[in-house]
This record gives sequence, C-alpha cells and structure tokens, in this order.
Amino acid sequence: MRALAFGAALAASGLIVTMGGTAAHADIGILNDKSIQHGNARASYTDATDNLCARTLYTSSTHYAVAYIKRADGSTFASVRDTGATSSATCTGNLSIPEDASYYLQVADCIPVSNPTCTYSAKYQFYS
Repeated sequence: MRALAFGAALAASGLIVTMGGTAAHADIGILNDKSIQHGNARASYTDATDNLCARTLYTSSTHYAVAYIKRADGSTFASVRDTGATSSATCTGNLSIPEDASYYLQVADCIPVSNPTCTYSAKYQFYS
C-alpha cells in the first residue's frame, strides 16, 4: 500500500486542514489520508477493510451525503448514501478494491431528498 506523504502527515497530526492551491482543491477539508469533507458531507475509505463510508452532518432526514470511489477514467467504482436520519455513517461492506491502483474519493452534499440539489467536492486522489 502506498500512501501520499501529505495525507500521511495529516493523518498523523489528526488535524482538519483545508487544502490551498488550485480552486478545484480549495473546497476539500482533508480529515486524514482517505477522508474528506465538503459542506456538511463526509466521505472516508478504509484501506484495511475496503469500506467506503458516507456521513451527513445534518440531523434531518431530508438531507443526505453520497460518497464515491471513482476510477482514473472518471467512472464510479462504488458509492454509498447516508441520510441525516441516523447518528452514524453508512458504510459499504468489503469492496475488494484492486491493490496498487489510483482512485479518487469524492463526496456530494445534497438537499433536500424530494428535489435534490447536490454540490460535489473536488476529487481527492489516493492509492489502494
């Protein structure tokens, strides 16, 4: 497993940091090397168990978050949706994601469920 040095340093520090640089990356709050936040939505990927999780910070069931793992070509490898009706994240089972490949983690912050409007984070690259 290869980790990005920047992400590994953030994971070790336990800090939430907003990336600078290009405008495309300015909206991502990095929580650790495979966890991001955009608005009131969080996405995380756990390499050891191959689980993808989504979490909305809203407590209303009319709001939701969708976490995505995307391939280099932009196609979706996996996704999971979480509504604000629960107090915990919603996660996939073991995804059996192929090792030593590049993927992108992305999260959508969506409101309301009845007529969805979603905003998407920039894609955060990671290696499985």
